[in-house]
Amino acid sequence: MIVRKSTLIGLCLASLAALTPSSAVAVTEPYYQPHYCNDAFTYKQEIAEGEKAEQAVYKQMKVLPDSSPISQYVRQIGAKLTAVAPGYKWPYRFHVVDSKEINAFALPGGAIFVNTGTIAAAQNESELAGVMAHEISHVVQRHSTCNQTKQRKSNVGWGLADLLAGVLPGLGGVLAQGGVNMMHNLSFLQMSRTDEKQADLLGTEILAQAGYNPRGLVQMFEIIEKRYGSGGAQFLSDHPNPGNRVEYVDKELAALPVRSNVITNTPEFTRIHDMVLAGKGISGPSGAATVPSAPITRIKNPAASTTMTSFDHQGYTLSYPDNWKLYGDSGSIVTIAPQGGIQAASTTGGSQGNAAQDQVAYGVIVDGFQPDQGASLDQATRQLVANLRQANPQLREIGSAENVLVNQANARSVELENTSPLSTPTQPVKERDWLVTVERPDGEIYYLIFIAPEQDYRALHPTFVNILRSFRLKNTTQ
Repeated sequence: MIVRKSTLIGLCLASLAALTPSSAVAVTEPYYQPHYCNDAFTYKQEIAEGEKAEQAVYKQMKVLPDSSPISQYVRQIGAKLTAVAPGYKWPYRFHVVDSKEINAFALPGGAIFVNTGTIAAAQNESELAGVMAHEISHVVQRHSTCNQTKQRKSNVGWGLADLLAGVLPGLGGVLAQGGVNMMHNLSFLQMSRTDEKQADLLGTEILAQAGYNPRGLVQMFEIIEKRYGSGGAQFLSDHPNPGNRVEYVDKELAALPVRSNVITNTPEFTRIHDMVLAGKGISGPSGAATVPSAPITRIKNPAASTTMTSFDHQGYTLSYPDNWKLYGDSGSIVTIAPQGGIQAASTTGGSQGNAAQDQVAYGVIVDGFQPDQGASLDQATRQLVANLRQANPQLREIGSAENVLVNQANARSVELENTSPLSTPTQPVKERDWLVTVERPDGEIYYLIFIAPEQDYRALHPTFVNILRSFRLKNTTQ
């Protein structure tokens, strides 16, 4: 089963249509030159700490998987923009967050997040690319760490960890303590008006050099302000208007060479924009990005050990065979699988990694799901199945859903059929999936998906039953 994971913050996307070298006119003498400070971070330190913060974002927000067509589109736009970005060649990474809020942010070291709400608000590709160019400009000019360097340079005893905690309040806590609600701890995203003007001007340069209509950036700001006013969107709160934004951007544009055949919109933007508005390829089980590995092959002996290991999640406890491996942690999506049962086996820290897996051929996935407000358990289960089908078009029910009890908690049991990751282009392999949804006191649900190729399902079913019998909700309203 392919599980599309979504997890909540950012703002940026990109274009599938590749830009040919002749379609972008280089600016040999840009009107605006990037501003650089005497930063306390080395490049290597900034990249390393930014990567830690990036992992923390993935733990707390609904980030779309890299395999999502929306994420792929954003990365392609990002590649066009960073190809002409000046200064140090940061290892840029572009991610999309499943959130209707219009917002975007850049972490130190090159990770940039864009909300799906920003894609929905943009009217064409140049406007979306303009937002991304603006965020790239914050990275180029190292605004986050420069600002903290200025604030801390008079302090005698502070070091790198202290600086990180200042740059990334909340994220620093995640790294030190392993958990925090990031949606309320992102004050490091709030740039000064000077930072914003610098990012506007450099972003306009980058946009123009990449072959886009350079007015896309300021047009996107105008759209947001017209729709939400000066303070109604989180993006405007984090990116304050320096004043006379249109005026100084127009002066910048007047200094640039006149270009023909600039990119304003593309068919690919229209396709992705419509996909976002329709909610396709977005909603689904949450989790982290994955790193593909070698293709999965059938396990010769899928039988599991009868000796069980306990796992303590923040919302539940369960036990699983001691010869299987658990991916995830106490606050994330969890995948439990035998050796060779998953395609993506990337972990981040510790023997129990934080990354969930994209493709699972054998095992169980455990995660939470938030249905529509007031939905019954049956309705919530149907909504979850519909979301799973978005990432698994071959998924179908093969029986009627049944009411069951899982350690005194109300639950629903659904038998499903799918196409296994073991399939090849010439030899499809059927998969059996057993979905159990468990009602939580707060109206949300936990769900377990037990997965195996059809020919191995019977052998693994007793193991699946034992795991389900061990599943117990904690007395929590989280």
